[in-house]
Amino acid sequence: MLKNFANGWSKDSFANRLRQTRLRLLAQVLADFKPPVSILDVGGQPEFWNSLDLRSLPEVTVVILNLFPTDVSMPNAKSCEGDARSMKMVADGEFDVAFSNSVIEHVGGLRDQKAMAQECMRVARTYFVQTPNRYFPLEPHFLLPGFQFLPHAARAYLHSKRDLGW
Repeated sequence: MLKNFANGWSKDSFANRLRQTRLRLLAQVLADFKPPVSILDVGGQPEFWNSLDLRSLPEVTVVILNLFPTDVSMPNAKSCEGDARSMKMVADGEFDVAFSNSVIEHVGGLRDQKAMAQECMRVARTYFVQTPNRYFPLEPHFLLPGFQFLPHAARAYLHSKRDLGW
């Protein structure tokens, strides 16, 4: 199901192993649907879907929703602009699955996160919204132990002075 990652993502990296686990879980969710299956990827990136060979899943379509245009050049996928907190352009239950991978923690405070969660539940019959566990020992973006527990000013200072990764 998976093919090699592009853009420098190491096939054997910790992050890639977690991604592969998510893809397997998503495949289990998709197995419950009869084709054709429509997926709204809220805040996603084409690279994630490039790790699946969508050509091998011709009856799966993916719409990637982001605040800004996203270049999507793969079969069975397209992009649309919108805000995860208010997807007014999407009808109730329009999609089979609302999928979101590590986005909800970036939309703002608790009120914004609740709005995104409610929209994901509204626009699809099933949803798969993943977020890193704040109490996991490694901060998920920089893979630094305890970075998420430092005061905001300390994190900003370190980030401005060091290349902490992606």
